[in-house]
Amino acid sequence: MPLRFRDGMKKPARKSVTAPQQVAKIPSEHSVAPDSALLRLQLCFFLSGAAGLIDQVVWTKALGQLFGYSAYAVATVLAVFMGGLALGSAIFAQWRPANKSGVALYSWMEFAIAASTLLSLPGIALVKQLYLTSYPHAGGSAATLLALRFFGAAMVLALPTALMGGTLPVLLGGVAREVKQLGIRAGRFYAVNTAGAVAGTIAAGFFLIPRMGLRLTLITAVILNVIAGLLAQRIAQPIAVASEDVRARRAESANVQSSALYMVCFAAVGATAIAYELSWTRLLATPLGSSTYAFSLMLAVFLLGIAIGSALFEKWFRKKHEASAGVFAVTQFATAAAVLFSLWMYREIPEVLLFLLRNFDEKFTSLVAAQAVTCALALLPATMLFGFNFPAVLALVSGSNRLSTEKERSLSSSVGRAAAANTIGAILAAMVGGFFLLPWIGSFRLAALAASVNVAIGVILSVNANSRNWRPVAVAALLLAAIGWTAWSPTFFSRASATFGVVLYGSYHNSALTAREMAETEDLVSFKDGINATVAVTRSENYIALKINGKVDASNLDAGTQLFLGDLGAVFHPHPRKVLIIGFGGGMTASAVSRFPDVERIDCVEIEPGVLEAAAYLERLHRGVLQDHRLHIYFDDARNFLQTSRGKYDLIISEPSNPWIAGVASLYTREFFGVVHAHLEAGGNFVQWIQAYGLRFDDLAMILSGLERQFPELSLWRSSGRDFLVLARTTPEPLSFERSRALWKTAALRQDFEALHLTRPESWPSYFRLGRAAIHSFASRAPSNTDDRTQLEYSAPEHLLRESLTKELERAVDALGENPLPDHLSSQDAHLAPVASAETSLLNNEPRRAMKFLTLATGESTDQELSVLRARVQISDGHYAVAAKELQATSVDRTNYFDAQYWLAIAQRAGGRAVEAESTVDSLLAGRPNDERALEVKSALASDRNDWISAVGAQTKLVKLRPDSAAEQCRLGDLLLRSRNVGAAEEPLHKGLQLDPHAFLCHRDLGELYRATGRNTEAIRELEWVVRLFPEADSKTYVSLALAYQTAKDRASAQFALEKGRRLFPDDQLLRKFAIGRN
Repeated sequence: MPLRFRDGMKKPARKSVTAPQQVAKIPSEHSVAPDSALLRLQLCFFLSGAAGLIDQVVWTKALGQLFGYSAYAVATVLAVFMGGLALGSAIFAQWRPANKSGVALYSWMEFAIAASTLLSLPGIALVKQLYLTSYPHAGGSAATLLALRFFGAAMVLALPTALMGGTLPVLLGGVAREVKQLGIRAGRFYAVNTAGAVAGTIAAGFFLIPRMGLRLTLITAVILNVIAGLLAQRIAQPIAVASEDVRARRAESANVQSSALYMVCFAAVGATAIAYELSWTRLLATPLGSSTYAFSLMLAVFLLGIAIGSALFEKWFRKKHEASAGVFAVTQFATAAAVLFSLWMYREIPEVLLFLLRNFDEKFTSLVAAQAVTCALALLPATMLFGFNFPAVLALVSGSNRLSTEKERSLSSSVGRAAAANTIGAILAAMVGGFFLLPWIGSFRLAALAASVNVAIGVILSVNANSRNWRPVAVAALLLAAIGWTAWSPTFFSRASATFGVVLYGSYHNSALTAREMAETEDLVSFKDGINATVAVTRSENYIALKINGKVDASNLDAGTQLFLGDLGAVFHPHPRKVLIIGFGGGMTASAVSRFPDVERIDCVEIEPGVLEAAAYLERLHRGVLQDHRLHIYFDDARNFLQTSRGKYDLIISEPSNPWIAGVASLYTREFFGVVHAHLEAGGNFVQWIQAYGLRFDDLAMILSGLERQFPELSLWRSSGRDFLVLARTTPEPLSFERSRALWKTAALRQDFEALHLTRPESWPSYFRLGRAAIHSFASRAPSNTDDRTQLEYSAPEHLLRESLTKELERAVDALGENPLPDHLSSQDAHLAPVASAETSLLNNEPRRAMKFLTLATGESTDQELSVLRARVQISDGHYAVAAKELQATSVDRTNYFDAQYWLAIAQRAGGRAVEAESTVDSLLAGRPNDERALEVKSALASDRNDWISAVGAQTKLVKLRPDSAAEQCRLGDLLLRSRNVGAAEEPLHKGLQLDPHAFLCHRDLGELYRATGRNTEAIRELEWVVRLFPEADSKTYVSLALAYQTAKDRASAQFALEKGRRLFPDDQLLRKFAIGRN
């Protein structure tokens, strides 16, 4: 039966049609009642949009695992995908089988998409073989590598994406006969298709891939295409021969030159859309966190705005019946204004997100809701206008062309060429914007630049339509001025805020602080929007950190973990001559490896070049390792580097970022661990860093399961921080400390070992947690994280807000480790390790673990030593009297006399026996007048009783013994101030700031000193600095700052300081009672 759209169209007069051409009846634009056939076609296009986005997500991930996840590799895949869409739009704009209607052809296109998508599964496997075979012959040429990736991606994606690109012009040509109808249908169908894309994005990112894996998810998309094709075929078969004598009502009578202008402008619009997506994805990645879920939400919200805008266009067009160049111009001015508003709102994004997180619970759904709302505020205004603009331009371009007698083909041609132009503009923006503009001007200014392009498009269209109307030019001038001011003014873009991860660190501070106040608690030393990520270096007191997209990836507080990473595999390998490090980070791991005398070459793979630029500010971490001739840096994705490398290594160290970050989980898959094993020499070691933050025990088991299937020998170790390390070895030989004893003689290594609190060559078991048998007991039952199903990428982000997970994971692991020593140690190592490991455990503040080692200790020669260690455990547990009793007995033996005396003084002071503690310390200092630990206790005891003169005396000696310590200088200045020796206090305070410009105590005391000596301007400077960087440290600082402002007759600032102090310290009586006097 004939296809009929029952929406109020009058039956046209019958006319003859030359067979075999078939034309479907088209409803009037004045339709009221929905037509079932039209609704079914919309369902088809919805399913097609969902399948298309699912395909894109799967292909991007699958090819990313082959080519890597660097920006260049991902952009190559994206360019091929979008290029296919543009090619398909252009081809099907010009070509149509003579015996097919638009709907019939569309149905077969869906079947072809399904078939070619299904073939992409073996196609990717074939491309992998060709790529890995051809890569070594590229000779390191970037152009050859780009060509290999482009050709490989094109082999898989060209056909299905070209077919996808042709569906819109073909289908619109099949349901519209005139420009008026095209505007309505384009708005509706584009909205429906994009809504399907939203659904596909959410389905793939949140449900299908995590539960089914890439292959089954792609097959699901194939099924959707088949369903869409079957539905469309039922609608199109048979199609009645019908025709309409319709005069094309043009949107405006423009010539071919106008049409070409619209095409160019539409290409520029496509470029700005991608520029916005690039910039806002980067801007939002820092506050939201860089998880796969966060990026899925960003894309879904971006597409949702387009869908809403297209739906709004349909409603608008039903009333206006016309899309003019003026409308096109207005949408561009409106888009620029919307982007400008979003840039103004950017500084509020962290505050909104922080507010939502504080008012929601710790559940994953709450986190997703907060992220979604934040994305919507940033993206929807501009993307809705993009959605409105797309069908408007399709109608405009179609109306500016001369329609042929074959109206269906003519409209398809116009739609296809316009869509192709828009997509080509998007491709150019993705390449130029991502590779050049974003690193050059930054993400915030890239969005501003794109807004300026929208303004320029609006001006060109307005002048072309009416060269005498200068109002648009005036509007454009105002917009450009506002955009320029916004882009370059620090009012709207704070680099400190742009480096603060709200989701990750929003709970680390006082809840009364704003997000911006939290961000400003660290000084920003370096900031760069890199090709792959935003890289920053921040500083505070005795702290320097490297941040990638707002997350700390290296700092001096992680020094223990990073040194341990470099040392663990090298100590337990007989001769590690060639080493590979995955991820440069702060460079401390490479620095640690470089200190081993037998290391001849260190290869390091780093994905982001900006990290190496930041290294100029991280000398404290990498200790000049970049000047070591043995170090070779490669900018590449680690997977791509290893898969295409033929070299082998004695030791491979992997220190990627957290597994919940998008793309990083691919470095934790079973297949990747297999690649690592294949690149190890016989007897080689692999060390894997596992960040414990937000990680469940099941996630840890998943990682260990993948490692266990590739390596015959595993052991789990815990760093001095809260993270875990896995030592995976290719041989099952027992661990031995013989090499550690030999390396102990190397001065540089000895320094690193002492930084790890390793007191003896046999102290390593302090960090040991589980051996192979214990790991196998739970890892063998755990699912593996595989290339097809990277479960870790989706499970790990679900618990980012659960701060208790780190402790829970630690307890779960400790419960499995019955024996604190590694299995099968030699008798000598088993004898020496318990006491050595107990010492290190106590230095790491792990008294319970120390006690485990002490229960294994044997031998009369260590009795006195064991007594001191047991007493230290008692002190850690708060049993001061018991500890003092044991230490008093131990002090009789002169072997451990000074050590016992020191800990006896600690126990006596902690137990409230200050006089006895003073006597013990004096006795100790009589024998060792320069004992630094004893001087610390002496100074503290004197301060306890407000004997500032004695405290100054002890502290003065400490300063001489530790001349490079900022903390000791500041402490001396503080004690001198308390002893009212103001004149002498200033010198050590300045010296302290020379050693550490961020020393809190020195800044605070200088502020008080300046205020007391009448130097009010200097006092305000110092106290403002303290309030900014250490807002939670001292409530009295706010009163001092208010008094300094009052002296300067700045009543408003004084009141502001007091209000901030009361906000942070609501129960502080001094702040509550203090009032600003009237001048």
